[in-house]
Amino acid sequence: MRKRFLLYLTKDQRQPFDYSANYRQVMTDIGGNSGNNVFQYSLQTILRDNDISIATDLWHFGPNSDKEIAELREKYDAVIITPANIIASYAAKDGALQQKTSFIRRLKIPVYVVGVGAQSDYNYSFDFLSSVRKEAIDFIGAVLDGGGRIGVRGYFSQEAIYKLGFSSQDSEVIGCPSIFINGDSLQIEKTVSSAQELIPSFNGTPVWNHPQIKKYFDTYPQSVFVDQDKFYRLLFLPQELERKELKYLADKEGKWLHMYLQNRIKFYGDYASWVEDIKNNKINFSFGSRIHGNILPLLQGIPAYITATDSRVRELAEYFHIPSEKLPQNLPELYDFYEKADYGAFNRNFVSKYGNFVSFMQKCGLNVSAKTEELSQKVEIPQPKNKELIVSQAKFCSRSRLHYIIFILYKKIRGRLQRWLRV
Repeated sequence: MRKRFLLYLTKDQRQPFDYSANYRQVMTDIGGNSGNNVFQYSLQTILRDNDISIATDLWHFGPNSDKEIAELREKYDAVIITPANIIASYAAKDGALQQKTSFIRRLKIPVYVVGVGAQSDYNYSFDFLSSVRKEAIDFIGAVLDGGGRIGVRGYFSQEAIYKLGFSSQDSEVIGCPSIFINGDSLQIEKTVSSAQELIPSFNGTPVWNHPQIKKYFDTYPQSVFVDQDKFYRLLFLPQELERKELKYLADKEGKWLHMYLQNRIKFYGDYASWVEDIKNNKINFSFGSRIHGNILPLLQGIPAYITATDSRVRELAEYFHIPSEKLPQNLPELYDFYEKADYGAFNRNFVSKYGNFVSFMQKCGLNVSAKTEELSQKVEIPQPKNKELIVSQAKFCSRSRLHYIIFILYKKIRGRLQRWLRV
């Protein structure tokens, strides 16, 4: 009898993205970061030849009732979860680890954890383990006691599990499923021969905030910045801006507004629109600190250079041999990064990395399929809404510090009034 699996995601990636949804709903649907759509879409696609059902309530809501747990146990043979960086201090502090552990213990069927990671600083410090030790041990123990398996994103995460007292047989390093959507054939070749040919895509808040990054934006007028969490309201809900967005409009350099008016600031709510727009913009180099902001271009054969900021990004870059380093204080010319991006090790090792992933999934009883076609969904390239409102607010905010403060106070009073009227 064919096994029945329940795959928990933040959203069903086959469904079109709603760019009119409110900010809180959007952040819930993307797990706080649109890069999550990349690995979730990939995993959902890779597993399409299995008996898979999609659920989202594990990530969005509180504990399941006894009746719900019994129904899950009756209906499914195993559950698949993708908690990318849950071995982390924040996950113990906000109760996420404890919630998942309780769910797994009560479920009493195997739970397969795909691409789990530990979160620490860039230098791979294990100091964070002291704040998460009990909760992480309980979580990992619950998975193993129930007959499940744990696939971790890199060697640092596996070492963290060792330091919690588990053996080398208790986890396998598999990387992230996002990069395996096209099977084992991915190879990266550099085709650009001069700086003048570069059409870069940038990503990551550290890159955006770097004091010298504007020179890159100015040097490459066809470049784009791909946001994954900060600019949603600025792009699609300008009538609902809060203080953290207004600071971009008050910027005296006008960096954000200049890029915005040229349609060079992007946010993609789904995998398909991201891929389509990269092609439309003829992007040929990706640069920044977001792991999935760089993996998606790689899947299109586009070289990337990762400016890692923490252990999560660094260990995946190192596991797959993606060129990376910490973002330097003094930025060289962008083409220097392109020139030193060596994909020899990536290309030589990719087949074996794919084999490790497939082997793990097969041990879970899952068939892995290389993608041959997109999941059926309408590709909508998101366009900024109500540009006139953004421009008028930017003009007011940028006039003076006083105007900026007045506008913030207006927003606060308006928001409180709206909440009071709803009550």
